[in-house]
Amino acid sequence: MTALAEALQLMKATAPQYFKEATDHTIRGRLILAMMESQGNIVKNVKAPKFIWNVTVREPKARIITGGQGHVFTNTDTDEQLEIDHAEFEVAEALPRRTQMINSNSPNALVDIAGEKLDKCLKTCTRKLNDFFFADNTTGINVGKPTGIKSFIKPSTVVAADIIALPASGTTYANKSIELASLGGGWSSNLATPPSAAADTDWPWGEGSSEYDWNTPKMFRVNGTFNGSAGWANNCLKVLRRSAAVLRSTTGEGGAPVAQLLGDQLYSEVEDRLEERERTRVSDYAKSLGFPDVLTYGNAVLMREYACPSREGYGINPNECCLYSVHDELFFTDQSWETLHQMSTFLVGFLGNYCWTPRSTAAYLEITAS
Repeated sequence: MTALAEALQLMKATAPQYFKEATDHTIRGRLILAMMESQGNIVKNVKAPKFIWNVTVREPKARIITGGQGHVFTNTDTDEQLEIDHAEFEVAEALPRRTQMINSNSPNALVDIAGEKLDKCLKTCTRKLNDFFFADNTTGINVGKPTGIKSFIKPSTVVAADIIALPASGTTYANKSIELASLGGGWSSNLATPPSAAADTDWPWGEGSSEYDWNTPKMFRVNGTFNGSAGWANNCLKVLRRSAAVLRSTTGEGGAPVAQLLGDQLYSEVEDRLEERERTRVSDYAKSLGFPDVLTYGNAVLMREYACPSREGYGINPNECCLYSVHDELFFTDQSWETLHQMSTFLVGFLGNYCWTPRSTAAYLEITAS
């Protein structure tokens, strides 16, 4: 066996184990992915043309019985089905024959060079997967990318008094509208000044039917006025508390955000506010996952996210979103000798997507009033 053939054989034998370790490192190297994995929401080996899941939207009807009336049985269709296409991206590199010939007397040297190629490809894939967490894949050069959280966070215009923004007209996610009342339903209207003038209801405060906001995210206008003060620096703790309250009340027990993902400036202003009040506390939950320096507020971890725009933030529950891969590991790989171009080729890729529950998602946005 030639040195080159021996090196290629070694690379093929070690690649599967290499990628198993790489997948673990990718997940454990990022807190939000580690939290999703702890909830069983890193899903691999999805063998289907699309990812399809059910969302409970309606409740069976309750009927008051009086005067010995008979029973009435109905078959309530409680669920709506969502579906999302797979997204794919790859990083491909090559090792020219010249390099291989120079190192052909040392199979280990070739394996090391190829390993460096794979490692760099993997690091790029990992970084891109993290970046895509926030991407809007519905427009421009982002079309075809994984479905990041901004793909359905699209606020409509607001007026000065609004502290909640509604979804822009026509916005969809997983082939379903995210607008209020897209499936009907109703909501209370008792507040003198509604959170959103366009909705003209108490939503997301008050109470109403589950169909009314079954697929609608809560988009807080953080430069609005909350109890007499304006701006995120003044209102950040108020907004985080209100976010937890409305998500808990509209999605049920356990629906409050567990992770507050904040851009640099929003995170720093929360830190300043917590320090003023001597409320800085490290998250025991994050510490148990290997992240000892993460702060917590209101039973949620506070995370500075480098890929998150600096003046934006998002509240999510890792039990209400997932990352899935069609492959049996997070990434797939291939390497081969290409006779036509006289080189060894290396490819690292991802086929899968992020999945979200818009109703269980909060966004913290600065929106200029019209």
